[in-house]
Amino acid sequence: MEAHLPLEPEPQPEKEEGVILFDRVLRYFVRSTHISESVIRMKLGARSNTFFIDCLTPLLDHGIFVEIETKSGPQRRFRLGVLMAVLIRALDSCGGSFARLVDIALLAERESSAT
Repeated sequence: MEAHLPLEPEPQPEKEEGVILFDRVLRYFVRSTHISESVIRMKLGARSNTFFIDCLTPLLDHGIFVEIETKSGPQRRFRLGVLMAVLIRALDSCGGSFARLVDIALLAERESSAT
């Protein structure tokens, strides 16, 4: 009997807006250890408000992003509080869900810090 290969690849789950925006912001941390709020706003454009309203609070609350104190004005700056490799794995495993991405990142970070 012949094995039949599917003609079309299996559909990937649709990614939530938070996952897409987080992925875009995470890429900037490849080139920099910290990022200012203005750079995030510039890179995300009109979608930056969604990131700051829906995504930033859980990222800060769970220590995935850490706000850096600055001495010059009200400009906020952020650094990663979790290893980049952990976040990339969480992105790959979250199935398009932002809440699941946060949960996976926290679990993986706890496991890596326990060893």
